[in-house]
Amino acid sequence: SGLLRGFTMTAREGSVLNPRFPAPVNTYNPTIHALVDAIFAAVSHIVPGKARADGSGSRSIILGGRNTYTGKGYVQYEIIAGGAGARPGKDGASGITVNQSNAKIAPIEIIESEFPTRITRFELIADSGGAGEFRGGLGMRREYLNLADARFSIRSMKHSIPPNGCAGGKTGRAGDIWINPERAAARRLPTRYADYPLRAGDTFRLDTPGGGGYGDPLAREAEHVLADVCEGVLSKEAAEHDYGVILRPAGRAWAIDAAATQARRAHLKAEKAKSAPR
Repeated sequence: SGLLRGFTMTAREGSVLNPRFPAPVNTYNPTIHALVDAIFAAVSHIVPGKARADGSGSRSIILGGRNTYTGKGYVQYEIIAGGAGARPGKDGASGITVNQSNAKIAPIEIIESEFPTRITRFELIADSGGAGEFRGGLGMRREYLNLADARFSIRSMKHSIPPNGCAGGKTGRAGDIWINPERAAARRLPTRYADYPLRAGDTFRLDTPGGGGYGDPLAREAEHVLADVCEGVLSKEAAEHDYGVILRPAGRAWAIDAAATQARRAHLKAEKAKSAPR
């Protein structure tokens, strides 16, 4: 309650933030995330040193049908995490539900033991965090094999417009959702979709957005870029393209080519200066 004493929030009656009955309000969580993003963006103009880049926003999935294990109807609801935006002095967190909800990811073991679903892939997506002096958090990929007929719904955001960077940082990677992505008849769904019919044996893959980066990527310490590549967070190609860091093989790992990195960064800075508005 002490946090709320410092300001007053008002919303016009009949607006999306203060709707009148019988306005539909079921998919309200993405709206709340968009509101929080707008508040953070406004505050960043008041206290620029406390600004942060956009995060992945909100998304959830709903599967419903008849459980072939129990013979009973079921509803499988999950909140799916993404990448947090970077901020001064800190990279964004990866695979987290940011802003107001702070919800946990449902463990694979619980999902597979309770529902006719098998999770075939669950991983962070390399290069999905926005480049910056401080890198955006990574989005994640979660792929499901459906073991029974079901209806599928998704409520998501930031698939068409990716999370923004801040203070010179780049955008994170946008999200995506595919039905049967490995088949010829693969179908890409929009950000929000209700009651898509799935058959037993169908798969769907959800890629969540990465967070935006903060600050000029060319100001990121080369050692941090090297560490990201070694940990699989960043590809060698992105290290060179986005950060100007040239890596050479060093046994089973990589090492920084200091002279080539200095030259590459000087070239990228010169190209950036040419394209800057005058």
